[in-house]
Amino acid sequence: MLEDDADYYCAMSETLWFLFGEGTQVTVLTGEVKPPFVVIYRPSEEELKTDKATIVCAATDFNPRPLTVEWIVDEAQRTTGVQASPVSKQTDNLYMKTSHLSMTASEYKAKQTISCTVTHQGKVITQTLKTSEC
Repeated sequence: MLEDDADYYCAMSETLWFLFGEGTQVTVLTGEVKPPFVVIYRPSEEELKTDKATIVCAATDFNPRPLTVEWIVDEAQRTTGVQASPVSKQTDNLYMKTSHLSMTASEYKAKQTISCTVTHQGKVITQTLKTSEC
């Protein structure tokens, strides 16, 4: 059933402490496979003035749930400064996920390109921004 789509965890306790497993993601396939709509957002001018830069990658309107996001900065994979939300269900029963890449404004301005690469159902979608463009 559609409402069974969730993350499930096992827990065990021998004392007052509980030990939880890593969890299992159960995806209930309903409807058709729908690729994500991917948008990359550059930092605001106001944020750059504080010597911070947050780039946001949003993947929306996809089905089924499993999806990965990877950041590429000047052709090199970037894992530091990355924070990602878990996949969440939209009101239309499709899914969404956001990922944030943080760095200093001076580092951001020194870069040429920043790309967000989303993989869903074996297909790759990449959005790239050029830091020199407004």
